[in-house]
Amino acid sequence: MISNVSGASIIKPRMDAHVVPALGNHGLWAIKLETVDRYTGLFNTQVEAVGYAIGLARAAASSVVVHGENGQIRTVFTYRGSNMPITNKGE
Repeated sequence: MISNVSGASIIKPRMDAHVVPALGNHGLWAIKLETVDRYTGLFNTQVEAVGYAIGLARAAASSVVVHGENGQIRTVFTYRGSNMPITNKGE
């Protein structure tokens, strides 16, 4: 939790990062944050996108949700204040 100016506690929203095929950009991969309407970044490979998304998730204590080319979820990595994921769900 973080505190606002009045001293009241507020909960920081989670910003899970989804790695998805970029619509209209054949062959590119994108990071889509749940709380943002636009892509956070475009990458040439899924590996590059996942690496960047992991950095975001570690900093925000959130998750990386990796989607396959068909849009289905392949893997989820969840970070809660450490460099190692606490969950790793995959195929």
